[in-house]
Amino acid sequence: MLDQKISDKDVKKILNATFVFSDLLAVMQHHDAITGTELQYVAIDYQWRLHKRQQASIPPYNQWISDRLAKETGIKVKKGEDILMCTGSQNDTVSDCPVDEF
Repeated sequence: MLDQKISDKDVKKILNATFVFSDLLAVMQHHDAITGTELQYVAIDYQWRLHKRQQASIPPYNQWISDRLAKETGIKVKKGEDILMCTGSQNDTVSDCPVDEF
């Protein structure tokens, strides 16, 4: 559910990020992608498409998380800080997380 105070520009960014993943979902449901019977170069293409879509979704998702964090907790993330590093840590430490300072 979107915040009613969100700008039209931000709504468009979120909807675009959702659309690119939905589009990719359709491609990834091809029978060769599901069974793994595609050729190697096709598998690489699927991986590249997924990577591109994931990268495209990071900025609007990062902004949404930062806004929500500020609204719910009062913690403000500095412009340019990547809040997603806090949710995708590869190990048990999140000392690089901007929220860690609080």
